[in-house]
Amino acid sequence: MSQVWQCPDLDNQGRLLLMLAIADHCNDDGNCYPSKAALISKVRMKERTFVNAKHWLIDHAFLEIDYCEGATTGAGKTNLYQMNLERLQWSASSAAHQANGLQVLQPPSARSAAPPPAMVCKICSPKPSLKRTIKENRQ
Repeated sequence: MSQVWQCPDLDNQGRLLLMLAIADHCNDDGNCYPSKAALISKVRMKERTFVNAKHWLIDHAFLEIDYCEGATTGAGKTNLYQMNLERLQWSASSAAHQANGLQVLQPPSARSAAPPPAMVCKICSPKPSLKRTIKENRQ
């Protein structure tokens, strides 16, 4: 969680608060599977603000979400949230380098070069017509 506090790229209060809430749930590897309701309750945001902050964190490679890949509960499978610890560490160290007048290289990319997965799992929505990508879901 200390890496989240030290990250200068999380300069928006909502994004920082959401990342801290996720970090609070995560294990040492940066993995957790809190419910959306639990996160919204913890950060005290409206759902739209939560969604905007979450999408920003994903777009800037701070967070990855594997939909329906977490723990199995009575309501189904949860989403697996994965904090990109390398990105957080890079952001903190690049701020220190800039303060010392050193050149900063580009940030590390997201964990995989593949495009983001569809926002639906095969179990939850088996019909192909219901599949929506993250980009389509934002519109």
